[in-house]
Amino acid sequence: GPEQRGMVELEGLEIPPSAVECWRPTLDDVERISWGKPARKKCTGSRGVPHRLNQDERMLYDMAKRKGFVETTGSGYRRVRRGAPLVNTYRNWCDARGVASVQLHKAGG
Repeated sequence: GPEQRGMVELEGLEIPPSAVECWRPTLDDVERISWGKPARKKCTGSRGVPHRLNQDERMLYDMAKRKGFVETTGSGYRRVRRGAPLVNTYRNWCDARGVASVQLHKAGG
């Protein structure tokens, strides 16, 4: 059967276990780390990856949640923080919901 091949049967389809059994952050933890608070569950966020949003990024993040995609100028990289917290936080939010993260990188200028 499917189990012998390391597969899971779901509605008559054989799929790898990783497709149905995966760890996801919680929406609450994504929100918490976006404000600079600690996550309740380990593995949400990373000290080496910025997630805390400033006021401008918070507005863009809220718009992205409503629109279903995030827009950034260039890569969204923020030199002061050495990273792209808006993109990181939106990607985590999408992961928590189990949906694809869509990012629109607009040219600057």
